[in-house]
Amino acid sequence: MQIQGIETNLERIIRCQKERVGKLFYKEAYMRTIAKKTVVMLLVVVFVTTVFASGSFAQAVIQDDEISTENMVVDAVLVRPLGLCAVVLGVGLFIISLPFSALGKNVKQAGQKLVVAPAKFTFTRPLGDL
Repeated sequence: MQIQGIETNLERIIRCQKERVGKLFYKEAYMRTIAKKTVVMLLVVVFVTTVFASGSFAQAVIQDDEISTENMVVDAVLVRPLGLCAVVLGVGLFIISLPFSALGKNVKQAGQKLVVAPAKFTFTRPLGDL
């Protein structure tokens, strides 16, 4: 009688452990599925926005005299923030390269290429003029 009770308890413990492990694997599989779906959706968004942005850039080449609304939107939302990032990176690279530029006596040229050119592109041109 006692041996049967012990076996029954052991069977219950083993069954509970199997259920817990099964639930754990189910949760991990579910999380992997969510992660895969998230990555796929992110890639779709990137590809779709790239297609629309490239069409806007191609249209800018065709229409030299007229600045379209699409160009203004792309410029304000995408190009200007990227230009600001380029200015910040350029300033950082200029500071890092300053000792070497000073030794080579081309500090002015380094400043022009790394800081002034991105700043002019970002801040001085008309909105939508890509």
